[in-house]
Amino acid sequence: DDDGEDFGWYVFNDLIPGDYRVCETLQEGWQQTYPNGCHTFSLPEDQENAEPNGVLAPPHNFGNVELGSIVVTKYADYDADGNQDEEDNVLSGWNMVLDENLLGAQTTDENGTTFDNLPPGTYQLSEISQEGWDLTNISCGRQEGNDTSNDTSNNTSNNTSVNVDPGQTVYCSVFNFPIPTLQITKSNDKSDTVLGVNDVITYSITVSNPSFAPIYNVTVTDAAPSVDLFEFITGSGQINNDGTITAIDPTGTNPYIWTVGTLAPETSATITYQLKVKSIAAPGLHTNFASATGQTRRETQIDTEVVSSTVDLGRPVGISGQVQGTKVGEVLGAATGSATLWLLLSLGLLTTGAGLLILNKKRHV
Repeated sequence: DDDGEDFGWYVFNDLIPGDYRVCETLQEGWQQTYPNGCHTFSLPEDQENAEPNGVLAPPHNFGNVELGSIVVTKYADYDADGNQDEEDNVLSGWNMVLDENLLGAQTTDENGTTFDNLPPGTYQLSEISQEGWDLTNISCGRQEGNDTSNDTSNNTSNNTSVNVDPGQTVYCSVFNFPIPTLQITKSNDKSDTVLGVNDVITYSITVSNPSFAPIYNVTVTDAAPSVDLFEFITGSGQINNDGTITAIDPTGTNPYIWTVGTLAPETSATITYQLKVKSIAAPGLHTNFASATGQTRRETQIDTEVVSSTVDLGRPVGISGQVQGTKVGEVLGAATGSATLWLLLSLGLLTTGAGLLILNKKRHV
């Protein structure tokens, strides 16, 4: 009835004697606090004790409280300062937990996630961590449209208390720093071959960024074997940076410094170049080493491990003696080189021919 709406009253008029239940229909965003269900009462035949208009004392009151909500937004915190900056984008697919044993988890989308219809009280907010990310701040109390909390200290404990008043919407921000990781590998196409003079080796160096944040100013330091044994082939350098192939030249002669630049998240770049064998004066295994460095957005340096790649220079073959009065004693080169093989075969045939000639002369003596 409208008779008492300004005071929150309700009135039922002209009721006949009998048993009654009085219930309320809840409005969205409200919770009934009293009673637990409906009121029940009876109107007796004798109305002598009834108040005017037949309303029996005490009145049958209802209590209600307006419900609140908590809005949680998840950010990639690229500079790890625990605040939302222009480049810090919203992250989808993260599970936010509100009072784990009571309300459970909700997953963020491009707008975050909202815990609705919360009775007034204090709640505990946390996140389910993901590999490759560090929590830099979890805070609440900011105003809508303002992604900076009133609390200037960063909370990295992965748990914060959230107070919700009747009808209040509390805004929370959760920040995570993508842990940068830089990796490197190195190989060559002649690792199973014994090399001779003028043989060409193609080296490959791959630097990878498996993390979720870009890595800046990536450079590779490549210490090749002795320049007295190996010669860099000018113009042989190429870099394939996430599918874009361009020519590249190193700075320095040894070590070579290769400039990669920026590696986007979850991408890699591969440098290829060639060396030519100048000399086998120092036969055996020869190894060159490579490592890479880069920087985070905050200019923190990231270093890789040192990797290596090895090639084998052939052992020189020496032959001395007299064949038909001809002195043979020159170093012939790598034992398995094709030119050396033909030279050895020629010498063998020449020796065989000389032996047959001597044998023929003996028969005629």
